[in-house]
Amino acid sequence: MRPICVGDRENPSVPLRGLGESCLIEMARKGHREAFDELCLRHTAMAKRIANRILRHPQDVEDVIQDSFLSAFLHIAKFDGRSKFSTWLMQITINASLMTLRRRKLCREVPCDEDALLEVCLTGYAGGAWQGADCVMARLQ
Repeated sequence: MRPICVGDRENPSVPLRGLGESCLIEMARKGHREAFDELCLRHTAMAKRIANRILRHPQDVEDVIQDSFLSAFLHIAKFDGRSKFSTWLMQITINASLMTLRRRKLCREVPCDEDALLEVCLTGYAGGAWQGADCVMARLQ
């Protein structure tokens, strides 16, 4: 038996705090943004804990939470109810966190002494020909 949901798009003033999760999901599927906001409020702390355990960087955590909720909002119609909404959102958050880690590894910033970098740029080319990375690394050491 399906729960009775009293909210709809035509009546956005319906109090959502007392509604069950299944009602909020049904309303969110119909385009009720306030219902989705309520779902987000209920699950933000859990999503932050998960992202923080994986990323350990507050700025990345906030970005992942925003990306996760946006993805959940865009794909709420695909939520089939075989699992709890929190489980579905947790998986979205984990995947977004892991993607952030992958991107972070690809774009790792290495602190560099500007004078050493200038020397590499000036000495890496001898007579207009590149001397190779090994030559440059030997000069840096």
